[in-house]
Amino acid sequence: MKKLSACFLIAFLTLIGSAVAQRPIKMEPAVKLMKPTLNPPTNFEFKGKNPKNSEWGAEISSEEMQGIANSQTNWFVSNKGTIYKTQRNDIKKVVKKVKLSEIQGRLKGGHYNHFGDLDFYDGLLYVATTGEKPAPPIVIVFNENLEFEKYARFSDKQEGAGWVAIDPVTGYLYSSGPYRELFVYDRNFPKNSHDLTFIRKIFLNFKYGPTQEKEYAKIYNQGGAFSPHGIFYYVLDHKADEDSLYTGVHAFLIQDGHAHEITIKGKNNKNKDVNFMNEKYDPDIGKWRNWEFEGITVWDRGIEGQIHVLQLHNEPGSEDDVHLFHYKVNNDY
Repeated sequence: MKKLSACFLIAFLTLIGSAVAQRPIKMEPAVKLMKPTLNPPTNFEFKGKNPKNSEWGAEISSEEMQGIANSQTNWFVSNKGTIYKTQRNDIKKVVKKVKLSEIQGRLKGGHYNHFGDLDFYDGLLYVATTGEKPAPPIVIVFNENLEFEKYARFSDKQEGAGWVAIDPVTGYLYSSGPYRELFVYDRNFPKNSHDLTFIRKIFLNFKYGPTQEKEYAKIYNQGGAFSPHGIFYYVLDHKADEDSLYTGVHAFLIQDGHAHEITIKGKNNKNKDVNFMNEKYDPDIGKWRNWEFEGITVWDRGIEGQIHVLQLHNEPGSEDDVHLFHYKVNNDY
């Protein structure tokens, strides 16, 4: 009887095992975790801005300037409708440009009218792009000569897409919807596929963000960029607050599905000691919010620093003023 029971148990387990094997098991895609930097930056220093008078000349329109990237040999700058490739040592000198209107016919999801922040990686330029509803947010890919390669839609889990960045440690593509979640994607997709493969979301743990959740609704995520060591630099702009408590560049280490903000001390433009690359607005009259942070890129340019951020001044009736701010940090940036 015991022998029969054992045989029955073996047969039953074999049957169950076979059924499980035939049924597809839903598994979250494997995600390579970012290795923590052993010696992250602890201090920053503002190293100046250019163009010093905020004028970009006849070749570049600074109206609604949005994004900044680099290939180590050239700058890439975007406004809402145009991307400019410019010289390494003269950001105002255009090498080539491409207009969004020139490639509109290749974008099948609707009408697009807004380039956002961008990133250059492994010979390709990735550009976050949005349009009129119901057109979904997309990433457009160009080669180094600004020739159109392909495009793909972000996940419908993501609301909007103001920026895109590639983590050089993992090779994954990052973006974000509002507030406090990063969306991670596989950057590789064929030309005939118009959907990014979504991998996971990563929650942002702020040390120097709002204390009340509702305050995040007033903060715009303007840009993101990764350092060679995988540190994530995130641009926030607190549009409802002239004193700009959270506006600037926040730095994060990403591990185990969470992004943890690190402290980088320095002085802001009001000469106050701060714990991240914070900037305060300087209203001309009353409560007019006249400056806002936009895109960001990471490029070690020696004395000029490694972290470079666009700051836009909307000028009604004339060309917008735009500075590129430079920050130098210590240790492994």
